[in-house]
Amino acid sequence: GIDKVFREDRPFRGQIGGTLRVELAADEYEGVQLVLRAKRTLHNVRVSVGRLESEDGAMIDPDRIEVLPVGYVNTKRPPYEVDYVGWWPDPLLDYLDVFDLDAGVWQPVWLDVHTRPEQRPGTYRGTVRVTADGVEPLLVPLEVHVWNFAVPVEYHLPLAVVFSEGKVPWLYGKGDEEGKRQYTAYCE
Repeated sequence: GIDKVFREDRPFRGQIGGTLRVELAADEYEGVQLVLRAKRTLHNVRVSVGRLESEDGAMIDPDRIEVLPVGYVNTKRPPYEVDYVGWWPDPLLDYLDVFDLDAGVWQPVWLDVHTRPEQRPGTYRGTVRVTADGVEPLLVPLEVHVWNFAVPVEYHLPLAVVFSEGKVPWLYGKGDEEGKRQYTAYCE
């Protein structure tokens, strides 16, 4: 779920076809990516998820699964070494219910599953439905395994975040003034 899927500059390393699988505890969020690709441009692409059901009749309602197309940010070369500059997959477009899929590009859609605190353990199965103008719907099996414990309501792990602006120039391998200038220029 956390692998970056690039539109066209890098090869897709995921599984082609098959079942989308998610494992999580009760009262937990977990995501999986459905990656789409078409030979021709598709208009009004819509991804939806139906109800998931276990063998014993327990359910995960569709409103517990958020469908989020992945957007791209066109990055520029920073003053330090990076292995990629260009269209970087990053924002989850929670406002986008329908989108166009350009021909020959990889387009991930993030499916964010959130189980209830009282969710019964087991394996839940359902279908992701992808529709677009002028094509038959694509039906993709979705399997969600819920473990037999819940995420705790309270967390007891301390979190310390420290930022020292004086250390920033060292990241750029320059003296204090030159590093600060490059850092400031990059942030503008």
